[in-house]
Amino acid sequence: MLSFHFANGRIKVLEGSFQKKNFKIEKSFAIDLFSVDFGSRGEGEKISNIIKEELEKNNVKEKDLYLTLETKDFMLRVMEFPTMPIKELRENIIDELEEFYSFREKDMDLSFSLLPSEKDKIKALVVTYPKSIVKFWKELSERLSLNLKYMEISSLSFIRGLTLENYDFSKNIAIIFLGNDVTDIYLFQKGNLYNLYNLSIGTSDLLLESSPINSTLLSWIDEIKTYISTSFLLDEIIVIGEEEKFIPLSSYLSENFSNIPLTVNQNLWLGNMGVLLANQKIPSIPTINIIGREKVGLKIEREVLLRSVLAGALALIIVLSGNMYLNLRIRDIKKERIYLEQNLNERRAEIGWLRKTVEERISLNKGLENWIKELDENRLISPSYFLRDLSRITPVKVWLSNLEFNNDNKILFEGYSLDSEGVADFMIALTYSKIFKDVNLQNSSLVNIGNKSIQNFRIVGVIK
Repeated sequence: MLSFHFANGRIKVLEGSFQKKNFKIEKSFAIDLFSVDFGSRGEGEKISNIIKEELEKNNVKEKDLYLTLETKDFMLRVMEFPTMPIKELRENIIDELEEFYSFREKDMDLSFSLLPSEKDKIKALVVTYPKSIVKFWKELSERLSLNLKYMEISSLSFIRGLTLENYDFSKNIAIIFLGNDVTDIYLFQKGNLYNLYNLSIGTSDLLLESSPINSTLLSWIDEIKTYISTSFLLDEIIVIGEEEKFIPLSSYLSENFSNIPLTVNQNLWLGNMGVLLANQKIPSIPTINIIGREKVGLKIEREVLLRSVLAGALALIIVLSGNMYLNLRIRDIKKERIYLEQNLNERRAEIGWLRKTVEERISLNKGLENWIKELDENRLISPSYFLRDLSRITPVKVWLSNLEFNNDNKILFEGYSLDSEGVADFMIALTYSKIFKDVNLQNSSLVNIGNKSIQNFRIVGVIK
């Protein structure tokens, strides 16, 4: 079995096997790709030649490839919906992502895995990613004559790798994954994944600032403390990371969580081992094969078939049971109607609040338009086009309170978001826009407004 773990211009290669339920590492080495530009179209052949040379040099014969990686472009969320057939769930996920998270089905794709849920609800772990990244790795695998069987985000692979080291997932634990580009916080409650938080800031960002008071680091720790403190009572915190530079950062976490037992696992090969465990069906750890949507389709077809069989059996029961069954069914329908009416009222209240928020943002944008028209037109693009494009890329959950421009074309965005995912979505939208570049999160913290905790953020960028 062959696995690749890609992070920060390096591929860690591992060849291993299972022997009597134990994992044996047969070969492990790293391939440095710092000399190539992954963003250039013409570099694919050069990358494949470097990797092929190293695989031949280390006599790697395995052809089935299991790949794990994670970037700022990958977004993780736990999403919850009323109970519905699986075949309808994907459409509902897409609708919510498009409405609230600037998801574009033309350029993006998604995969999901079902999680244990409460009655009358369905919960799913959803990952969104650019189609171009999947296309790149598929084409690279073909050049290497490898069969890309599985592709997964690194944090899930690393957590699954912990099961090889006898960690107890039946307890209430938090696992903090420190990646090169992201920080993922997984909360497990009695053996099941309960929730997670995906922060678009990693070790590269945290170690970039060299001043004695690292504001980015302080904001990052505060945000993690907020998520941990608002969860259920934890028995343990486990810190893992994909590069050695995460180890110094783990000491800051130890200092800030002295009241909870905290373990730092420094095994940097957990990702390679964990992705190879994806087919072992470990109950506590969900599996999301980014390239495996066809398997989801088969699962849906089986479920539809099963539902059809059950429907036939149910029809037979209705005929045999007669009026008694119908009376019970009517009572259930009444209960369901009451539940749906309550849920509808809640949605109406949320829509009213969102409508008010949108109106406030429109009013703010109109004031900004008048102010921006007074700026030097020779140094900035037309204010009307600027505001129009800015309004289009701003997620619904985000509203701006301040914009500042510098003479060197730098711009500062200050505003609020209903949650940290809104801030992350806004940063992604700015990064992929045609107007801005070098977008960075300067600060993000929780504030209370109207008895509700929301994110206050500062983002800096440069106008192209």
